[in-house]
Amino acid sequence: MSILKLSKEYKYILKIALPAIAGLSTQMIVSLVDTALVGRLPETEYVLAAMGIGVLATWALW
Repeated sequence: MSILKLSKEYKYILKIALPAIAGLSTQMIVSLVDTALVGRLPETEYVLAAMGIGVLATWALW
């Protein structure tokens, strides 16, 4: 297998993988920011428990 053909395959894989990596990274950052903001609310343990259920539901849907 030539280097040129391998390079084309890698480019094709990157075209598919990079948007997926970007989307998953963005979702993790949003969850982190949500947790930081909710952590400042009163009665934190109940709010964080509810948010944990919401995050699991979000992952199940996407």
